[in-house]
Amino acid sequence: MCGIVGQVELRGIVDHDLLVAMRDTLEHRGPHDAGSWLSADGRVGLGHRRLSFLDLSSAAHQPMPSEDERLWLTLNGEIYNHRELRRLLEARGHRFRSACDAEVVLHGYEEWGPAVLERLSGMFAFGLWDERAQELFLARDRFGIKPLYYFAHGDRLLFASEAKALLAHREVPREVDWSAVCDYLVYRYVPSPKCIWKGLAKLPPASWLRLGRDGAVTVREYWRLPPGDRQLPFDDAVAAVDAQLESAVRRHLESDVALGSFLSGGYDSSALVLYLDRIGYRAETFAVGFADWPGSEHRYAELVAERFGLEHHSRVLGRESLELVHRLAWTHDEPLGDISTVPTFAVSHLASRRV
Repeated sequence: MCGIVGQVELRGIVDHDLLVAMRDTLEHRGPHDAGSWLSADGRVGLGHRRLSFLDLSSAAHQPMPSEDERLWLTLNGEIYNHRELRRLLEARGHRFRSACDAEVVLHGYEEWGPAVLERLSGMFAFGLWDERAQELFLARDRFGIKPLYYFAHGDRLLFASEAKALLAHREVPREVDWSAVCDYLVYRYVPSPKCIWKGLAKLPPASWLRLGRDGAVTVREYWRLPPGDRQLPFDDAVAAVDAQLESAVRRHLESDVALGSFLSGGYDSSALVLYLDRIGYRAETFAVGFADWPGSEHRYAELVAERFGLEHHSRVLGRESLELVHRLAWTHDEPLGDISTVPTFAVSHLASRRV
């Protein structure tokens, strides 16, 4: 999952101890490694908490510099087409020192600048500091799968994967934005760019942010879902969807550690297990159910896992599981009116012990 954090001071100096404290509020996102970097003049700091799954060596340590240390990157996410991009960049003369996908983003930015976003297939949020241009560049994936919060006030900009990391900074106010409360009561969540905390914002999906050397903050959308105007015969449409799903599942299997699959027994998760079986990847599967409910879906998950001969794990939740809402309030940082977060958290915790 990984956690990222950063700070730019246009006129002051970054407090490194405070930056590390902010970074380590995200330890749950990245338990395997931690890193930080300060610019020579002390005005810029980046931090990273790492969950290792591609290139487990120290060569993939972040924050990661370019070869000439002009660029410094901290990235959360996964780039599914990193192998294709690596081959293209190597053909253009770039030399890699790791096998991780973060370095592909770094070299891609060297080659194409912000246009690298148009080439990335994946889920990501990252912060990149350009020493030569004295600019900060933030970006978020097309559908906003990975979170990115920021606080821009006066001569300071902070960013992080979660609001709690920003709230750990002593200069960030802890005030509720009541207009965001109104949004929550309408939508059951707080849509970007708003945040429940006044002064904090979420970078919208498919957007980038640039902080220039003059302090100007620019936010731009770089992608929009194209209209679906293709007309295909039924059989051709089925074949096309089948091919796309198999391709997507293959790309998600890029990992140097074992991967698992959530399984509810419904159409979506069962189909993914089918594609895993077709590809030949035997993933452990994980499900949650509910006590005293005859329709509990974990029974269907067990049937699917048995059909494919997979090692399966189930957890049945009782009334005591509602205590998880206290943990979830800390986890989400903002109110979220979706009760499915309780079983989602439970099945994630179950899976994390194995894969």
